[in-house]
Amino acid sequence: MAEASRIRQLLKAWLDYIHIENLSNAKVEADESEHPNIWDSLVNLVGDKLLIDESLFKSIKQNFKNSKNKVQTELPSIAVAFPQIFEIESNRRQFRPLFTINVSPIFEGNYRTGGWDLTQYEFQPVIPNLMQWYGLEEEAAESLVTREGLKVFLETTFNRPFKTLQDFMGLIELPPSPVRSKLLPYLLDFEYAPFNYNLKKDFQKISEQNYFSWAKPGHPAYEYLFGQPKEPQHEVLFLGGFPNSLPDDYQAIALKHSHSNPATAVIGPPGNGKTTLLLHKIAQQVVHRAVELASTGKDRSNLTVVTSTNKFAVKNVEKILASNLNSERFYLSGGSRDLVESQVLPSLQAALDWLAKETFNYDEWESAKQQLLAGVQQIEFHKKQDEDELQQKRVDEQLLEELCQEIRWFESAIKTSVIQRSSLESSRDYSRFPLEAYQQIGQHLDSARRSLSAKGYREPSSRNVNWVAQILQRIRRLWQSITKTSPRHVLKRLHKQIEMPVLATLATPFPFEMPLTTESLITAQENVNQLLAEASSWQQQQNSLDNTQQQLDLLEEQLTNLINRRGEVCDLNEKMSF
Repeated sequence: MAEASRIRQLLKAWLDYIHIENLSNAKVEADESEHPNIWDSLVNLVGDKLLIDESLFKSIKQNFKNSKNKVQTELPSIAVAFPQIFEIESNRRQFRPLFTINVSPIFEGNYRTGGWDLTQYEFQPVIPNLMQWYGLEEEAAESLVTREGLKVFLETTFNRPFKTLQDFMGLIELPPSPVRSKLLPYLLDFEYAPFNYNLKKDFQKISEQNYFSWAKPGHPAYEYLFGQPKEPQHEVLFLGGFPNSLPDDYQAIALKHSHSNPATAVIGPPGNGKTTLLLHKIAQQVVHRAVELASTGKDRSNLTVVTSTNKFAVKNVEKILASNLNSERFYLSGGSRDLVESQVLPSLQAALDWLAKETFNYDEWESAKQQLLAGVQQIEFHKKQDEDELQQKRVDEQLLEELCQEIRWFESAIKTSVIQRSSLESSRDYSRFPLEAYQQIGQHLDSARRSLSAKGYREPSSRNVNWVAQILQRIRRLWQSITKTSPRHVLKRLHKQIEMPVLATLATPFPFEMPLTTESLITAQENVNQLLAEASSWQQQQNSLDNTQQQLDLLEEQLTNLINRRGEVCDLNEKMSF
């Protein structure tokens, strides 16, 4: 269902596009049958309003009713144009509208005696007629003001200020004879447009299907609607190009296609490069002929016929040829029988006369041949060099991908190292910790504590002391006083032993306080042991931090080298691209 919906949307878009093409058709042949396509009477323009005789309105409206009741028939596409400009060809009037205004919607409604305001309906410029009758250049067609309404389009295109559309029709300059013209509006129908007739019928027939069993890749109908041109399997080298500009990518594709295919179709809006493409194709054929003649001695014709539905396109080609080529015998201008007799035949005769009196200069030919072949060899050399560079480019692209992966790994490793470094740097700074002093203090604190423990010193509890214990305690104190092993003596000796190390700590962020009691001695020893352990751990972290910084510096250096290498590879690939 989704595929069917997509097909119907595509078909509708194509039919809408064909409808617009029909509105922009350059020539409309009057048909006087029972189903006319031109109504040049009973139609008037008053101010900005279109007035249609009621009888004509009902007749056209009946066609709409009949079309709705018939199967496989679309509604007529009725437009209005003014003024009437036509030529006589094959005893029929060929109307050449400058623009068309789509008024089909009015025939689905009721008749209006007051008419219809034409500024409210869609319009389309008819570019070929504007180019032919009013000298509009092909490039200028791109800059037509078509999105600000009909009046702005007419004022900017024809440079004629006016109040109403009726005033405009009286101010416009009409083409000279043999063109015929009338300052009146007319209606026209576009159903018959010959250039897209079969295509339109195909799309209409497909749209009438209920199921699209063929909607699968590979089926001709599917490829007809959705197929894409296949990419060339091999690069094609063409030796010719017009000197005024290099072909762009799209022109190069078309030139390569024409090198190995009998027909190449290109499409594009004005100013898109079609004329330049044609000049490149002419140059390509001339150079190919010259190379084959110089290489094999065989000659071939490279006659090229340039034709167009309007003379401006051909004149543009001739103008560029004349400005870039000095020879008057490179091309012939023609078109009508009069021009053939007045220009083509005299030019041919002049060329024959020139050939009859000129002698072939073999020395000049040999010199030109060698220069040409040398140029071909140089191009072949550059082609081989380009192939080698493309091979190297593929190798470099693989290397570039590997370098990018390594760069991503190093960036991740650097990020991890930075995080680790930040966590290490957040701890307390022990860079000014007096390690040697605290080690000495720790040793003396440990010795003093062991001395107190060896004596079994313990303060008795006042509530549990009997007279025997009191006697023993007094004897012990007497003995400690004699032997100088009492806590007071131990602390006094400790103070004297650690006096110098303690002084060494006072000017640091880690000053040591002298213990004054046995209990403070124990606490001091525990604090010193803790500080020594933290200082040792901090030093280990600093060693690890130094290693991390070294690794970080190494990683950053390697990353810089990789980035520089990647830049060199990218620069080399860019040079190869040019």
